[in-house]
Amino acid sequence: FRLETFAGAELRRFYNNTPGTYGLSTLATFKINEIGRNYQSNVYTGLSYIISFKKSNQLSIGLTRNYGLTNIGYGNFRAPTTNSTFRTGYHSVTNSSGLRLHYSYNMEKMGGRENTQKVPEITGKRRKAVFIEALGSGGLFSANYDMRFKPDQNDGWGFRVGVGIGEDLPVEVYKQREYFGYYADRYLTIPLNINYIIGERRSGFETGITLTPELTNRKLENDPQVKLWTFLNAGYRFQAIKKGLLIRAAWTPGLVNKSFAPLWAGVSLGYSFK
Repeated sequence: FRLETFAGAELRRFYNNTPGTYGLSTLATFKINEIGRNYQSNVYTGLSYIISFKKSNQLSIGLTRNYGLTNIGYGNFRAPTTNSTFRTGYHSVTNSSGLRLHYSYNMEKMGGRENTQKVPEITGKRRKAVFIEALGSGGLFSANYDMRFKPDQNDGWGFRVGVGIGEDLPVEVYKQREYFGYYADRYLTIPLNINYIIGERRSGFETGITLTPELTNRKLENDPQVKLWTFLNAGYRFQAIKKGLLIRAAWTPGLVNKSFAPLWAGVSLGYSFK
C-alpha cells in the first residue's frame, strides 16, 4: 500500500455550441445562450491510495480537484415565470471535485518473458541536451541547452537556458528593417527554466517554470524595451538513455503584465548526450 499525489492539465474542446431552452413551460423556461468559444483549459490535482495485488495489478482510489482556467462562454440566464421575469449573467467555468478510481496492469511479463533491461552504466557525468523549440516558452523560435543536476539520470531536477526570437515589435512597416526580403523586427528572448522530470527511462513527464525576458535595442513610442514573460510547462519528454534523439511536446501557458495566454504550447527536437 502507498499514497500517490498527482497533478496535470487538460485542453478541452466543446462540440455543442448552440443555444438551448430548458424547463417546463408552465412553470419556468431557462434560456442558455451559445457558448463563446470551443476550447477550455483546466488543471487538476489530487491524492490517491494505491493497492497492488497479484504482482501485475494495481488499483488506486483517491480524491481529485479540477480548476477551470478559462470560461467557455458568458451569457444571459432568463427565467420567465407566471408573475415575473429576471435576467442575470453566468460564467461557465468547470470547477469540480470528485472521486478517482484507476486500474492498471503491468504487461512486462506477458508471454513468459522477463524484463531484461540492462542496468544503466554509471559514469558520474550529467546528462545534457541541445534542442530547438518552435513556439513554447522561448517565444516564436529558440535554441536551448538543458542539463540534469544529478549524474547518470534522465529524471529529477534540471535547468535550461536558451536564446530565441519573440513577438513582433510594435513599429510601423516603413520603420522596420528588412531581412532577406521580409520585415521581421522582433524581440530577442532569453528563456531561463527550472524543470523536473518524472520517469527514469526514455519517456517521462516534464514540468517546470520559465522566466523569459524579451529585449530590444529599438526605442519604442508606447511599449517597453524589456518585458518579462512567465511560463508554466507540462508535457511529454523523450530522451535517449546514453546519447541520441530528444523530443519534447508541452503545454506552456504564459503570463506577461496582465495578459494571459492559456492556449500556448511548443514542440522541440534535439540531441541528448553526456
